[in-house]
Amino acid sequence: AGSGTYLIAKHVTINGEDFKKVGVKYKGKSSYKPSNAKNSLHLELNHVRDGQDYQGFTDILLNNAFADPSFIRDALGYSILREYMDAPRCNHARVWINGRFHGLYANVESVNKRFLRSRFGNADGVFFKCVPEHPGPKNMCTLTWLGADSAAYGGIYELKSRNGWKELLALITALGSKSAQLDRFLDVDRVLWMHAFNAVLLNLDSYSGNTAHNYYLFEDVAGRFLPIVWDLNMSFGTCAETEPGTLLALPALKMLTPLLHAENPARPLISRLLADPARRRMYLAHVRTLLREQLLSGSYKARARAL
Repeated sequence: AGSGTYLIAKHVTINGEDFKKVGVKYKGKSSYKPSNAKNSLHLELNHVRDGQDYQGFTDILLNNAFADPSFIRDALGYSILREYMDAPRCNHARVWINGRFHGLYANVESVNKRFLRSRFGNADGVFFKCVPEHPGPKNMCTLTWLGADSAAYGGIYELKSRNGWKELLALITALGSKSAQLDRFLDVDRVLWMHAFNAVLLNLDSYSGNTAHNYYLFEDVAGRFLPIVWDLNMSFGTCAETEPGTLLALPALKMLTPLLHAENPARPLISRLLADPARRRMYLAHVRTLLREQLLSGSYKARARAL
């Protein structure tokens, strides 16, 4: 992937504000190729100089709009999602490198400790990035049981806090138990909003799709994990696989059921929650809300045209 060693840029200017000795590296997995003329970029403003930030931000994530010729799926998707749950902010950036215009990028807020403090009031809870190091059928963040040894989960879930494997295994165990009270382990309503968003916006490069990834888990002060959606460049039906090897054509995507994986034990974060009739009703109510407020109202079209 593109997550190599930082190079040190002698000089970076952001909207007229100058910074010295900034860490710069390529970022991305499927979006990164050494031969690309335009790869995604990660700028770390305080990599060398502590306390160096832009409007409080130390990390600048610039996405190259991989698989998104519209260039707006990230910004549009996150703007919709933020109406229903905490999610990154996103706008656009024009980028020059060594004095030459390099192109337009999606500028996405990093999900880091600053993000956690700004949204949840603290950044001390257990924190995982659910994006496998090597995505594949055997490396998916489905939250299914792989054994009691946390080493089995290490290449799949990236621990971003000092510790947390015990808590993650407790969540996975609860999802595999029909008798466990999931409200003790999960912010259930936020999870249902995530699933509803993925269903309505056809965001299948997610837990709901073939790779079951692209989200974070953060444990709040009540000891419950809550999800944070990540990476929306392939939302709005760009990714068309619900399971490995099941590439859907556009007519099938348009008719895709919102109850995808509801009976699939290999996706317990969906099937375990929707097995409860009250939660299923809550989830379908969220789906209807998104359909009514975003699609049927035409709101998403107006935002798309503005972008």
